[in-house]
Amino acid sequence: MFIKVNMSKRQRVIDNYLHYRSINRRRDEDIEKITADLEVMKDVYRKIKSVIEKFEDKYESYLKSVIKKSLKFNKIYDILHHYDELINARQLTNQKRNQLFNVTGWIQEHFRNITFHEVIVFKNLLMRIDGLLNKYADSNRRSQKAELLPIDVVDRIDQFRLEIERTLSSIHMLYLLICRRANIEPIFEKNDFDHKLSYIKRTFATMNEIIKKSEIENSNNEQLKVLP
Repeated sequence: MFIKVNMSKRQRVIDNYLHYRSINRRRDEDIEKITADLEVMKDVYRKIKSVIEKFEDKYESYLKSVIKKSLKFNKIYDILHHYDELINARQLTNQKRNQLFNVTGWIQEHFRNITFHEVIVFKNLLMRIDGLLNKYADSNRRSQKAELLPIDVVDRIDQFRLEIERTLSSIHMLYLLICRRANIEPIFEKNDFDHKLSYIKRTFATMNEIIKKSEIENSNNEQLKVLP
């Protein structure tokens, strides 16, 4: 009995030894494989770094050649900064274009079933924007002339400037009205009246085309009604 117990213990010890030796062997194999993969990755890293450095040298040389030929740039930072400005300008242009598309879509949807009364209202708005455009141009022109006159016409200059302020205020409010009706956020600065006027003109030009189309369709419908 004693011998059997000792033999059993001895066998368990041997089994445990073989088990852990097998585990250690697999672990050593994994370490060797990871070490080999790491060496491969180091080699790939060195090759990639070499390629990057080669292209970095070419890129830097190209930028330096641009500086040498250009009167605008003095250092590489100027070129990179100018590039960032171009990217930002492109994004702003796309944003303004998308806003115009949104307004155009809203106008077409809103005026699909336009009534006669609404036609009259927006014709008046078209006349109003034409008046604003004329006032804006005339006020600028008269103000520029007035600024060249002697000091004794300061009151007249102030009067012209007051007209300009009223005109610009009307342009700003009309721009906000269009944005609010179209449920979009205004993107032009408060004093950016040139872009606002262009935007308003495009908007009302689209509206005018829709109104004319609606009038033609209404006229055709009336003619169809009187036919036998």
